[in-house]
Amino acid sequence: MIRASLTLRASAAAISVALMGTAAAAPPDAAADLKIGEAPGVAAASDGVYQAGVFDGLPLSETPADGVEAGLRRLGLDDPTLATMGPQVLDHFAPAGVRHVEFEQRLSGMRVQGGYVRAAFAADGRLAHMIDRLTRFKSTRLRRPLIGETDALAIATDHVFGPTAPRPAIAAQNGFVSTASDNAYFLRAPTVERVVIADKLGQASVGFLVETWRDSDNMLYHTLIDSVGKVRSVEQRTASDSYRVFLTHPGVGGQVIVNGPNTSTCTGGSAPRWLNSLTQNTNNISGCNVRAYRDADANNLPDAGGSSVTSGAFLATATLTQAPTTTANIAVSVQNLFYQNNIAHDRLYTAGFTEAFRNFQVANGGLGGLGNDVVLAETQDGSGTNNANFATPADGSSPRMQMFLWTAPNPDRDSSLDGDVVYHEYGHGLTWRIVGGMSGNVAGALGEGMSDVIAMLFTNNDAIGEYSFNNTIGIRSQRYSLHTETLANFNASRGVHRNGEIYAATIWRLWTLYQQNGLSVDTLLTDIVSGLKLTPATPTYIQMRDGLLSALPGSRVCLAWTAFAAKGMGEGATMTAAGAVSASSAVPASCTSAPSTSFGVSDASANEGSAAVFTVTRSGATTGTNAVNFATANGSAAAGSDYTAVSGVLSFAPGETAKTVSVPTLADAIVESDETFTLNLSGATGGAGISDGSGQGVIVNSGGSPNLPPVAVSDEMFIAQQSSTQSSFNVVVNVLANDFDPDNSGPLSVVAVSSTAGVTTSIVPPSGVRFTGSYVRGNRLFNVTYTIQDALGAQASAGVTLETEGLCGQFAC
Repeated sequence: MIRASLTLRASAAAISVALMGTAAAAPPDAAADLKIGEAPGVAAASDGVYQAGVFDGLPLSETPADGVEAGLRRLGLDDPTLATMGPQVLDHFAPAGVRHVEFEQRLSGMRVQGGYVRAAFAADGRLAHMIDRLTRFKSTRLRRPLIGETDALAIATDHVFGPTAPRPAIAAQNGFVSTASDNAYFLRAPTVERVVIADKLGQASVGFLVETWRDSDNMLYHTLIDSVGKVRSVEQRTASDSYRVFLTHPGVGGQVIVNGPNTSTCTGGSAPRWLNSLTQNTNNISGCNVRAYRDADANNLPDAGGSSVTSGAFLATATLTQAPTTTANIAVSVQNLFYQNNIAHDRLYTAGFTEAFRNFQVANGGLGGLGNDVVLAETQDGSGTNNANFATPADGSSPRMQMFLWTAPNPDRDSSLDGDVVYHEYGHGLTWRIVGGMSGNVAGALGEGMSDVIAMLFTNNDAIGEYSFNNTIGIRSQRYSLHTETLANFNASRGVHRNGEIYAATIWRLWTLYQQNGLSVDTLLTDIVSGLKLTPATPTYIQMRDGLLSALPGSRVCLAWTAFAAKGMGEGATMTAAGAVSASSAVPASCTSAPSTSFGVSDASANEGSAAVFTVTRSGATTGTNAVNFATANGSAAAGSDYTAVSGVLSFAPGETAKTVSVPTLADAIVESDETFTLNLSGATGGAGISDGSGQGVIVNSGGSPNLPPVAVSDEMFIAQQSSTQSSFNVVVNVLANDFDPDNSGPLSVVAVSSTAGVTTSIVPPSGVRFTGSYVRGNRLFNVTYTIQDALGAQASAGVTLETEGLCGQFAC
């Protein structure tokens, strides 16, 4: 029965790409269908797809990488490009033994934008198909960018959303990916990744791939910015069928337009599929996971009326001051109910409520379960008021969700606009299909509590049904963040909803602990669904607790014990099927004392070009089996240029106390200070702890030298006239941004700059060159030479190219 809420959206599917200016390597295209054993002699397609006879005669290779390299050499690929074939990112055996692999292209540790090679090997191991998207560079000497991540994010945001969009600051960096601070404008924090692109001459340069995902309309963009700040391409990763919906309920925000996954066929699998046809009706929307319709006459069939929709756009606008039974408000109700049911399906599918576990889909695609059981979601159902329900038959038969009008406010309120209610009801289907037997005083209360859990986690809101019930506390006795009851308060006479609050409040407390430990809501949802799979039918609170505990990795077990103990379900608590309880607030000793087994890692050092060897030790009790994760992280040394990043898992058998991790360092000709990185431990298993989880690696410089001259790197800058009233430019280029002193003899400074016709140049100490001049229609290039000097007097020179663009549009160009 009722109560639920959230603000999620399904992922997008279709991709469109708009190129602006000269693009770098194209984004990955969809591969052609693999046809093993096609007639020999098939020539290479112009798009880099090769099949069948192209690879005849190649010997079988020991590894996919060897096979791909042999195939690329057959195609005439040169050694410098082969050297950029980076890590393997896919290795999947499909039916009939076909093996699919994919390798990214990387240069200096950075992804080459759009660069990859995909291949398929037949069951006998021969190379049968290849998609070659490796970018060919005329030179792999990287040109450094003249802008930074903050600039790239601002350029991308302005370009796709306009100048009024916020520009959040960069808040964190992980390798080559920087993440901006969170902002309500965006569905998730924007990211900026340093990538390698090719300029007009085939020179490798560092650019930026910016991801921005606007919350209000679900528009997701990938914008490629080159080294001088030009937008090279924009990829819109959201497409087509759209719905005007209340993401949670009208009490926390108005309608917004969101996009569905743009499908019109139904198959099994994890890809979101909503509509089964583009021909629909505003009062009766039929899809792959749910059929939503109005049933005011309570005959369990769609009411007559409504308008045809053939575009996939369900955009009716609500007028909440009018009765929910107006024509427009009925359409709003149906589209909202359809949307939120699909959100529930997609999120719970990701968490593990899949075909094999009897979820609700019309087609299961051979992935288990019976299918043919979409949710029949009836809005404004005439069989009741002030409630909702969800009836769950066996797998293969459709469940029915009945959503009623709530009559206390004026006008009435429609529960199909209230995500709290919709998600709560869907939660009943989850527990009935995976666990079963969710009725009676005890299991029925657990079913109500778990349905509240789904609603709360989907909405990140600790109150249930505030909109429908017209009350800020909602329909429960207390908000869950302030809930005071424990298992000791369980009493069958209170009813299943009130008793269900105890379990829901426990999981809300667990969600708080997950957040404090940097764990996501999707992690908790996955843990919960995994726990349901280990829970017996008609469970007690303790059996439901034990199912969740059994599903958790060791690193999260004590978090769960802490939450359960706080609500009377700690170690030693008992409960009978009839509801007799003995509460306990105890947690296991393993959660209150230091682990008897702990891991630590040593420091290590190595000369350039040799390996730094770290020792990971296991101390304390070593009679059992434990494992621990390890991974390198940058310090002053950078992976890809100073050392090779490594990560993995060390497994310790009984009696083993030490293992080593070897990290290769890379030699270079640069005289520099010693550099550092770290090897970090995480995720110890088997109840082990980590006493010293970070070891420092020192890369010792290979030698000294007399004062070496600084290195000056040529720079480029592009500026454009913004309006007809802006007749001149005055810009400073930080020419030292990419220059460096190989022996760090002291600060660099600009000591000279040449001049050229049409622009005035001057030095802006210590690092800048100022350009001033007037715009003219079209584009002009100004080339000057500047000289830098280190603290000991050694000098070097390089060029600066300034490109200006006069205004087009109001003037002819």
